[in-house]
Amino acid sequence: MFHIQIQTYCLLFFSLFISTVQAQSTSLNTLNQAFHQSLKQKLEHQSITPVFVYRHQRIDLIRKGQPTLQRSIQPPQLYQELKSYAHLILLAHLELQDFKATKELDTKLNQYVIALKQAILDAKTLNFDQQPQGLPLSLLSTDQRFQKEKVIERQEKIATATLNLFQEIIDHFNTITMTEVQQRLKNYVYEIDVAVDLNIKHCAYLHLTVIHQQAKELYLLLNDEEKKTVQAIGYGSKGPRDQSLGLQYMAWLLGLKGEGERVIYFEGRFEDQDIFKALAKFNLELDLSRSLDKDPLYLQRDILGEDASSILRKLERDF
Repeated sequence: MFHIQIQTYCLLFFSLFISTVQAQSTSLNTLNQAFHQSLKQKLEHQSITPVFVYRHQRIDLIRKGQPTLQRSIQPPQLYQELKSYAHLILLAHLELQDFKATKELDTKLNQYVIALKQAILDAKTLNFDQQPQGLPLSLLSTDQRFQKEKVIERQEKIATATLNLFQEIIDHFNTITMTEVQQRLKNYVYEIDVAVDLNIKHCAYLHLTVIHQQAKELYLLLNDEEKKTVQAIGYGSKGPRDQSLGLQYMAWLLGLKGEGERVIYFEGRFEDQDIFKALAKFNLELDLSRSLDKDPLYLQRDILGEDASSILRKLERDF
């Protein structure tokens, strides 16, 4: 950890942490350039603690900036199949919520009907052979709805209800009204909503089981000191960040509640070196915040934000 003496003037620049600002005087420009140069040097020498990098289908253990081990966390085929059946409820809404009796829609619905007839048959051939072991099914539910026969029945129900909905629209294609389509969609959701939710729960269980198998193995390679400092990184788009399954698991693994100093999510697409640079910057900002006797995550926020909120609460709309 760095112990850095920070001059008061540095506070002027923290909200512009890696941007270059043209100050008004030569002396301020000199100081500003010195700040950015110092920041660059610190980042170049920032050490990387042991870190787990959580990717879409892989977990890496990084030590001293170098990959140590990688483990696949690709869910089993059953996970993909259950998600595909669950997606049917979304397909129905995407195609019918703004119903217009066009030739294109008529063609698509007829194609869907053919595919759904096959999906009903395919439900009997779901791949249960590669289900991961490690987390007891009782964590998911104590009832019987996640046993093989019930799972198959559930997929048949979802596919059949979707088939019936599309077929009914086709049969009355030129006479059915938007209001009638909306009512049929509501009835359809009521019929299969529980089945879809059960699929989602089952998928969460399957994915967590795979992650747990692999991440536990990597975690046990750490010594006691590393376990106290190891960080976990996830990255991707903004959407999956909220209640991310992967982040929740990594926080659990590290004995934490969620995102913070050791569980981090970076929004965007990253190559390995970009991840390390982002982590180095994150850790340096933690150290700077502590040196200022601030909340460690102080510099992860817009430091102008709190004062801006106070001003905006008092600002009257006079237009």
